Amino acid sequence: IISSAIVFLGLFFVFRYRKTTIQRLTTSRDEAVNTIENLEKEVLIKQEEQRAKVRQQISEELHDGVLGKLFGTRIGLGFLQQPNDNTNKEKYQRLLAELQEIEKEIRDVSHKLSSSLDGSDINFYAIVEQLLKDKSKIGRFNYSVKFDNSISWNEISEIDRVNLYRILQETIQNIIKHAAATKVLVDFKRKENQRIDLVIEDNGNGFNTSEKKNGIGLKNISSRVKKLKGILVVESKIGVGTKIHINFPYSTIREVA
Repeated sequence: IISSAIVFLGLFFVFRYRKTTIQRLTTSRDEAVNTIENLEKEVLIKQEEQRAKVRQQISEELHDGVLGKLFGTRIGLGFLQQPNDNTNKEKYQRLLAELQEIEKEIRDVSHKLSSSLDGSDINFYAIVEQLLKDKSKIGRFNYSVKFDNSISWNEISEIDRVNLYRILQETIQNIIKHAAATKVLVDFKRKENQRIDLVIEDNGNGFNTSEKKNGIGLKNISSRVKKLKGILVVESKIGVGTKIHINFPYSTIREVA
């Protein structure tokens, strides 16, 4: 009886220690994941801040530098004695009008750059575009990006934009590693039922989805889709290509005040 009791107690403490260890490891893993996601968020914010700073510099240079010089030149020409003959006089007036039109175009560009500094739409577009531009050189594929103008990305939380960016990053990396694709399409669409569709499609090698479903790449993508409260569908045919379709609610991914 005593031996049985000792064995029982031993097993009890072993299982308890194992359970505690598993819980501790799970907690550590969750903390590590949160830390990584926070770092990713900070990196994305820094990237956006840097791009905003560059746009501000370009805007100021266009407005204060180039535009100022053009305006000064046009005003200076206006004080010059105009030609007497009609042909040269007409040409003179046309050149002044062209200078004024160039000033207007530069002013419009400067204002657009400046007005976009406090929003996230152009920033998110630029980050996605830059990702595909960089990866297309490595993977040697042509790409197309489509954004639905009705999606207000500045209303979507930064951490959710990070998850979307990482999904794209993981998918493009898989395309480079395995697909040997020559064309890649990325398409964001807002649906009438307040959901967003993201389609990432390539014309690469394709694969058997039943054999590849346990791959680490798709696991990572699936995990991030769950964080968006979304649905993931992967379609692929060998020799045809792969389409990753992600559908997630537009309203639930907004920043909660």
